[in-house]
Amino acid sequence: MGDKLGLYQTEVQTYVGFTSFMTAVVVFFTGLILTQFKTFDILIKVPIIFLIISIFGFLYATLIYTNAAFDVRDRKIKNAENAILFADILSEYLGIYMLIFAIPLAGQVLFAALGW
Repeated sequence: MGDKLGLYQTEVQTYVGFTSFMTAVVVFFTGLILTQFKTFDILIKVPIIFLIISIFGFLYATLIYTNAAFDVRDRKIKNAENAILFADILSEYLGIYMLIFAIPLAGQVLFAALGW
């Protein structure tokens, strides 16, 4: 049980590190777009909305992974597995997919602002 507990702890630490990093990346992209424009038309509102949803998806997934770490510490493995599964779904559907949808739109907006 001790070896499996160590694997769960490592898994949760990896998830927390990844989602924290992705949250920082999305916040950077959002800040980059927000500082480039004085007026916000529909062309810029859509990628900003996708990026904000992505921020919250990664942030909430990080919080759930952190709570799963407490479940692993308390040896509540079934609760930890459920929390990890929920956080995986949240991170993927609200975090990754919204970021993937926003990148081409944000690139188009940034290139248009730079005159390319």
